[in-house]
Amino acid sequence: MLDNNTWLLDQDTQLISLNKWQKTVDIIARIFKTPAGFIVQKTDAGYQIVIASDHEANPYQPGDTIPINANIFCREVIRSKRPLYVADAKSDSTWDDNPELEDGFNSYLGVPILWPDGSPFGTVCVLDFSTSNYHQDYIELIEQLKDVIEDDLGFIDNFTKMRQIAMQDELTGIYNRRAFMILAEQKLKISKRMDAQCYVLFIDINDFKDINDNFGHHIGDNVLMAMADSFKECLVEEDIIGRLGGDEFVAALCLDARIKIEHKLLHIRTAFEQNLAAKALPSISLSIGYTLVAKDNYDIASLLSLADEHMYDEKNQAKKTYIKAQS
Repeated sequence: MLDNNTWLLDQDTQLISLNKWQKTVDIIARIFKTPAGFIVQKTDAGYQIVIASDHEANPYQPGDTIPINANIFCREVIRSKRPLYVADAKSDSTWDDNPELEDGFNSYLGVPILWPDGSPFGTVCVLDFSTSNYHQDYIELIEQLKDVIEDDLGFIDNFTKMRQIAMQDELTGIYNRRAFMILAEQKLKISKRMDAQCYVLFIDINDFKDINDNFGHHIGDNVLMAMADSFKECLVEEDIIGRLGGDEFVAALCLDARIKIEHKLLHIRTAFEQNLAAKALPSISLSIGYTLVAKDNYDIASLLSLADEHMYDEKNQAKKTYIKAQS
């Protein structure tokens, strides 16, 4: 679900009409005869303007952020989850350190906007440089308009949940094949423009069938989850990791030029061994193949094929080494 770590303007805003939100805020500002109407979102970064009324006297624009601890009106609305009307803030010492007063504002009316689970999203509000005397009908109007916004947030939230389910491997929680192919392709296109050092990995759990046959599928499932956990521990959030199916795992990652790919692979192997031991699972090894993404080859299907070939070369070499050691 989306939450306060999610800045709305970073999301797929095609799901909703921000143009509709803009028109709504502009209408509010005109009805209230005020230069400043806003939709504000509270995030961990602070109070961020999603929509600002289109008026030359409005000092705030979309994307502007006010620090999280600032004594602004919206902070109180979000804290209390209740409407707030301040007709003359300059006569109330509560707001003496409010930075909005430094910008010349004196009157405020705002109501809370909530996510579908009841947690605070932010506010829809109006501010004026003068004192005000709003009729109760005005307050009810802004509350009706916030209901429209909450309906949109509910749609975004439901779509996000459904998309997450569609993109996730049910067992491990990492990306499934389809999601990985789409997201990795996009990541590699971006990395090409940034001239980053990127790799595609293909990982196979050696003799995984023996685990299922000898210990049962529930143990095999735990081994797969241990592999996914190892990926999550060793790679950063920007890296794309997925499970193609069975015991085949893949990743698209970018490394700092100072980090060698061999060190990253060793990190993954070590994490996998530790996760198996921590969960009292049978010891089992990995075969890992990789390919470096060149400037002219960022087709993810071709890169996976190359990494897969490299993985099988490693697997066969390991078998030859084992047979030689046994003879």
